[in-house]
Amino acid sequence: MAFDLAPGRLYQMVAPRAVGRPALNALLARLALATPAGLLLAVDAGGSAFDPLWIAREIRRRRADYLPCLERVQVARAFTCHELASVLERETAGARAVVVFDFLALLDDENVTIPERRAVFARLLRRLRVLCGAAPVLLWTRPPVLAHVQLLAESLAAQCDQVLIYAPPEPPPLARLFP
Repeated sequence: MAFDLAPGRLYQMVAPRAVGRPALNALLARLALATPAGLLLAVDAGGSAFDPLWIAREIRRRRADYLPCLERVQVARAFTCHELASVLERETAGARAVVVFDFLALLDDENVTIPERRAVFARLLRRLRVLCGAAPVLLWTRPPVLAHVQLLAESLAAQCDQVLIYAPPEPPPLARLFP
């Protein structure tokens, strides 16, 4: 991870699933090792990015007394944008670090109208700003494909204190048979 999470800041990591999911799980394991009890919340938007088994193995590999570290991580799962808003609204401001997996995925719901998505998104942004008052908030988003999600992604990036965008490595030069 290219940055450390400072209290009171809103971070965004933009990366494809193959990169973002393992990176965020590794960061969550690292935070669980370093965070005081009960001060970490992982929100799994969509229910498929958070990998508790991998995190448990990583923590157990690094510490013999791994159970207290595992107890530090509380998990909330949201399957709609309204559930995500509800989870974040129930969270006490500045009480603990918040890590949200695949943040924009739930705003790409065909059952929710685009004006309603924008309203929920605005509500989520206001709540995220309140939550990062005293504790860091990290959002992982995949690079947007659809135009309406692109607009939300740009608006989100403008609100974040720091945005980390994954750039794929340069491919190696082609080997030449003849000079």
